[in-house]
Amino acid sequence: MATAISTQATGVTVAAGFAGFLCEISGDPVAPHDCLSCAQKGAPGCPMTPALVERILAGIRPQDYSQRHAMASGAQFGISVTELLACPRRFRLVREYPYYEKPTAMARTQRGTARHTDLALYSGPGLKELRLSWAFSYTPPGGLKVMVVLTGQPDLLWLCDGGWVITDYKDTQNPPRPTYTYTCHVHPNVIAGHPHWRGRGPFTCPDCGNLTRSQVDEYVEPPVARDTHAMQIHLLALLVQKNLSLLAEVYNADRQRHVDWQTPPAGEDTPVTGGEIAYLGLLRCPVVPDVAAATAHLKRRLAALLSPETPPILSNPDELWECGYCPVREACEQLHGGPVGRDQLGDSEA
Repeated sequence: MATAISTQATGVTVAAGFAGFLCEISGDPVAPHDCLSCAQKGAPGCPMTPALVERILAGIRPQDYSQRHAMASGAQFGISVTELLACPRRFRLVREYPYYEKPTAMARTQRGTARHTDLALYSGPGLKELRLSWAFSYTPPGGLKVMVVLTGQPDLLWLCDGGWVITDYKDTQNPPRPTYTYTCHVHPNVIAGHPHWRGRGPFTCPDCGNLTRSQVDEYVEPPVARDTHAMQIHLLALLVQKNLSLLAEVYNADRQRHVDWQTPPAGEDTPVTGGEIAYLGLLRCPVVPDVAAATAHLKRRLAALLSPETPPILSNPDELWECGYCPVREACEQLHGGPVGRDQLGDSEA
């Protein structure tokens, strides 16, 4: 349930959720309309233009969007694929505490939204931005049965001869990189190095000691989709699997209207056979959909989200980066009684 908290900086009480911006110049909390007004007056030293501030505000989705979707279907709890991928503790806290963000941080999200909107205008074969949902019952550990609605929206869903293929777009300048492994010439089963950058040492063999670059063999693995992005494909595949009849109906109707689509018709039993993460303009990473992995992830997340206890802090080293971008980190650390994210690690682990 949402609570209201008094902010020292403003001396007023604000409701939970997005409460406004942190000024790029002073760092003080600013009401959204005041930030827009300031940008319209020139905002000396601030990088934000009024048009960008306005579009950021227009693109903020209500926090109860998924919940309203669920209630309209007669369910008790609503969750989206995107929300299932994020930190469960953050999901809870942004609904209990007010938070502020710098407009430059929110501008990244607005840019991604704008690119997705533009790419949805693609005229080629496929279903673009079609929202799917699945209603089911779930009983959390020690709790009562709850009716849940899961929603998701594939960026592009298209057909090949084998079945449905899901494409998800990512707007980033930091796509996955190849991985480099180096083994000792003398002991080829010994990994001498696994550097982030190609060819960078040190290279060490427990039997031979320190090695030079000429004393190791290099193995290069191509980039793969990040784990969270791959899970997004898995969860979307689960939704596609639950909506095969609807997809066949919608796709075949669109296909009738687009005589240039040289693709097969969809059947009510057409399987999900492929997926890819498109790091826009930089890289395309294939993902093999795994509905079983999606189901297991869904159950784990629902257990945390529906628990009466606040979900625990993130502890997986591969997920700790999220804390650096969390708008409720301060409240999270206060509740936890200590640092979160990479700050919780010792110097040797960070």
